[in-house]
Amino acid sequence: MGATLGASGYRIAAATGSVIGFGTLPGLGGVGGSLTSSTVTAITGTPGGLGYWLATSDGTVYAFGDAYPFPYVHPAARVVGIAATPAGDGFWEVTTTGSVYAFGRAAYDGRPGGTHALRGSVVGTASTADGRGYYVVTSAGAVYGRGDAKHAGSAVGRPGSHAVAIASVPGTSSATPGYWVVMSSGAVYHFGSARGYGSTPLGAPAVAIAPTPDGRGYWVVASSGAVRAFGDARSEGQPGPRPGGFVGIATG
Repeated sequence: MGATLGASGYRIAAATGSVIGFGTLPGLGGVGGSLTSSTVTAITGTPGGLGYWLATSDGTVYAFGDAYPFPYVHPAARVVGIAATPAGDGFWEVTTTGSVYAFGRAAYDGRPGGTHALRGSVVGTASTADGRGYYVVTSAGAVYGRGDAKHAGSAVGRPGSHAVAIASVPGTSSATPGYWVVMSSGAVYHFGSARGYGSTPLGAPAVAIAPTPDGRGYWVVASSGAVRAFGDARSEGQPGPRPGGFVGIATG
C-alpha cells in the first residue's frame, strides 16, 4: 500500500484515476481522462511521501512526483495490486491469477504458491520491510510469501466476507514478520509481529489498508471513500463520492 513520512497524511486513489491528498500529503496529480478501457486498481507510495505510482487493471503504471516511470507490461489477467520497495527504487505488480511482475530493483522471487493452485483469486500484495520479498493475499484470505516473506498466518475461514488487501509492518526484520489482512466487511486480522488496533464497519466495502510509519496503527478505506483510523493513525479527512468509487490508500 505504501509507507513513510508522518502518521498524519495519506492519499486515496479513485478508480477513475484521481488522487486526493490529506494531512501532510498533497495530491501530486492523477490519470484524469486518459483512461479508456481500464481502471485504476491500486496505489503505492515512495519514501518521504514525495511520489506514488498508480496501477491500472491492464498493467499500465503511472508515476507522479519522485516516482520513477519504469517500463511496464500488459498481462493477460487483471492487475489488482502494486507494492513499492521500501527504498522506492522499484515495485511489484500482481494479477488476479497470481502472476507477479517486478520492476526496477524489486526482485522477482516466483509465483505465490509455486506450482500449487492458489486458494482464491489474488486481491493484493505488500513488500517485506527490507524489500527482499513480498506477500500476496487472495480473496479467500490465504497469504503467500516469496523471498524473505515468512508466513505468519492467514485469514482463511475468518468472518468478514472476503479478503481485499494486505499490509506488512514497517521496519521489522525478516525474522519477525508481521502483516494485517483486511476483509471487505472492514474486519482487520493481524499476524506475526503485527498488533491489532481494532476495526469497524465502514458503511461500504473496505478496499485497502495502510500502516503508519511505526506500525502502531493503520488506516482502512472503503470504496465510498470513508476512512477509519486505528492505533496512532490520525484521521485527516475523507473524499466525497466519485464515480466508480475508491480503490486504494498510500501513506508515502
